[in-house]
Amino acid sequence: MLVWILPNFTPSNRRLTQDDIITWNRGTAIVVDDETVVKSQKTRQFHIRVWVFIPDADSWHEDIVPFSDLKWNVSTQQIWYEFSQRELLKKILLKHATNSELNAEDALCKWQEIIDMTNAIDINLNAQYGMTSRLKDLLRSIESAERCRPFGWNYPKLISICHLLSGKDKIVLKIFMEVSRVTGALNIIMRQDRTKKWQEKSAEIQTNWNTLPATKLTNEERKLCAYIYPKFESIITGEER
Repeated sequence: MLVWILPNFTPSNRRLTQDDIITWNRGTAIVVDDETVVKSQKTRQFHIRVWVFIPDADSWHEDIVPFSDLKWNVSTQQIWYEFSQRELLKKILLKHATNSELNAEDALCKWQEIIDMTNAIDINLNAQYGMTSRLKDLLRSIESAERCRPFGWNYPKLISICHLLSGKDKIVLKIFMEVSRVTGALNIIMRQDRTKKWQEKSAEIQTNWNTLPATKLTNEERKLCAYIYPKFESIITGEER
């Protein structure tokens, strides 16, 4: 079995030879780089970076996964990676939540594709107005807490997300902080709070909790986030409604 492994890969700057390999391997490019080496050494399991083109989303999706998660066919000399329905939906949602370049018509079209996917798993989102700002904030917040670094925000530090959400949405803030506690991102936030302003604001928030602004997360939005982040389900669904 011949496996083509690349030292790097950029979807927007592909070579023709790379395209031939990717097309044969069902849209999959396999990369070994410094980050995958560190991951392999830490876990004592060979990890690779996969770039997969998803026709339904018309976009590339990337992840670091164990080499054993790849699928292959020896007779045809093909090797590829398949995202699960949960993984694919998560990647499509995050791309939609952070894509500010789509015009209103294209955004609604992409949202309808998401609606079709969520309907299939008995999650019924509002199809009329597109992704709400509260859902975008929740997705970006949970993803940032999981990665222990800002994702989809124009901020370099997690502490900035805390300050923003404290004046915008206490429910999303609470979920963000609880997920951060689980992932260890809270330790980073505390280290970034060098002036102790967030520590002081946290005490103020607890005192004035009932008067803080909050949007109404729908049950379906909670179900969706709990579905794509199953390890945080109790946090996401356990908040006040």
